[in-house]
Amino acid sequence: MDVELTRSVLGWCALANIGLFLTWFLVFTVAHDAVYKLHCIWFPMSKEAFDRAHYIMMGVYKLIIVSFFVIPYLAMQVLA
Repeated sequence: MDVELTRSVLGWCALANIGLFLTWFLVFTVAHDAVYKLHCIWFPMSKEAFDRAHYIMMGVYKLIIVSFFVIPYLAMQVLA
């Protein structure tokens, strides 16, 4: 695999994951009560625990996106 293809794949993966993250954030903020009720069917929990779990998962997901896609993409842009 050459460098240009790798850089392109990293860029598209970063965009796709950022889009997924923004969709998750928008659904969580706009339809919070509906998502909470849906999750409570499977996992009974308080709203505070639900919000805390999503906040932590969003933070971890954001760190993964930056660490595995954005930073390597930017490094390859600088080195090219």
